[in-house]
Amino acid sequence: MAILKKYPGRGVATPSNFAINIPGVKRNSASGLVMPYVPPDPRLTEELYDNSKEYKISNSSGFVKTLYLDAVKKGVEKSAYIVLDHKGLKLEILEATGSEIVSATGSEISTKLIIQKKNNQDTRVRTLPVTRTDYDTKQVIGTIHTHYHKTTSEVMPDGTTKVTKMGYGPSDADKQDAIKQFYVNYIIDDKFIHRTDYFGRVKRNLPRDFDILTDCLQIFSGMY
Repeated sequence: MAILKKYPGRGVATPSNFAINIPGVKRNSASGLVMPYVPPDPRLTEELYDNSKEYKISNSSGFVKTLYLDAVKKGVEKSAYIVLDHKGLKLEILEATGSEIVSATGSEISTKLIIQKKNNQDTRVRTLPVTRTDYDTKQVIGTIHTHYHKTTSEVMPDGTTKVTKMGYGPSDADKQDAIKQFYVNYIIDDKFIHRTDYFGRVKRNLPRDFDILTDCLQIFSGMY
């Protein structure tokens, strides 16, 4: 069980204002806490950590399989947000639905996000669309979407037939999306989970029972 705590009075979540204690993960402070991107700030003490808020991490078991099977059944790609809920104090997965989906076909899906800005500058913080209750307190740190392997054909205006088949693993568009939106992208196909992050790194062929939430939290926090 991972414990995530946010320092009080630090505003919207950033890697530098979280502390994480995850069993089995190498610690980098005397108190045994993993304090990602530790800034030179003497106020970030163990006492401050003890007085901070604790976030619960939801159980994501079964979600990956359900999302993938639903995509296959309905013939369109499916997507979900990985969300830090700063009001509900939890890390969870929320499927994109309704007007949150910009477009969805058998080979791609696009969903809405809100880019938080300050003085007209991108803060690198993303939140859920306004369709969600308390959307501005629900920070998106990653997304999940399916790549199910359906071959499609389309007759082009010139009379030729265009055949499209999903490839395994993340696409170039998936990689660029993670970099642009400063979060972690997880791709589910019929065999594996794949990952791209905002550093441009790609990890392929992760097991289908992979702990996406803890992994996303670790990357967001700068642990690796």
